[in-house]
Amino acid sequence: MKYQCIKCQVIWGNGDPEEKFYSHGLCLSCLKETITPLYRKRQKAEGNFDCFSKACGYCDQIDCKYRGLCLFPHLLLNQQAVSNFSSKTGFEATR
Repeated sequence: MKYQCIKCQVIWGNGDPEEKFYSHGLCLSCLKETITPLYRKRQKAEGNFDCFSKACGYCDQIDCKYRGLCLFPHLLLNQQAVSNFSSKTGFEATR
């Protein structure tokens, strides 16, 4: 299946969009841009530093539940998960 980011219009995946159309979701960079303010707000509310996506390969906030996603987004997310994010959260772009 081919996917198209609802924010930046980048296309990824396999398939023929003329027959099956594109499935919509967010590419990894747009997903990270979208969730960063939300996760920073949650980090602060949980007593951690609001540092999501600011780390440069090291994080001493061992108890932060967003640590893995922040440090290793390429291991935790794949393009299928990005498109599922849209359907599970109800996040929809309007044109």
